[in-house]
Amino acid sequence: MIWQYLSIDSTTINNKNCIELEKHLPVNKNRKGVKISAIVDDHGAPLTFTVVESTIHDSVIAIDNINDMAKSPIIKKAFEKTQGHLYLLGDKGYDSKKIRENIEKLNMKSVIAPNNRNTRDPRKLRSLTKREERIYKKRLSVEHFFGIIKRRVKVNCIYEKKIASYNGLLMMLFGSILLNRTLKG
Repeated sequence: MIWQYLSIDSTTINNKNCIELEKHLPVNKNRKGVKISAIVDDHGAPLTFTVVESTIHDSVIAIDNINDMAKSPIIKKAFEKTQGHLYLLGDKGYDSKKIRENIEKLNMKSVIAPNNRNTRDPRKLRSLTKREERIYKKRLSVEHFFGIIKRRVKVNCIYEKKIASYNGLLMMLFGSILLNRTLKG
């Protein structure tokens, strides 16, 4: 199990019945919701995930996710086999110095699309190189992973009262995804 590209992203799930997470998300028509953040490998198999309030920004969740991933002994062993040729791919929501520093501490390389939203000076605009753009396209695996989650009715909305029950459903779904990925590959 040698990976070359890991991708990180998050998605918002509507909260119908969970009593532990009550915050409303103004972007989502003031509905209650949670955010699932996950790191997946080249083939779309999940390595780690986190379920939090939907009001927390992706970059805050990413630091916890990266640290959780680094603590796992199985993933550490796989990191050693890559010999520093491991990339973490992320979209503009993960463009921060803290995230890049955490990635470099793990002896990984980051390919994160630059967020030039509030940059007015044209000289300070950043962009990906041609090679980074080619690598960045491999981030599609995380989008497909969340597509699989969104197709499952029981996981697409939270109908459970406790978040632990929902985490159990997610673990069961992720286990079936891992099983399918290992049987195919």
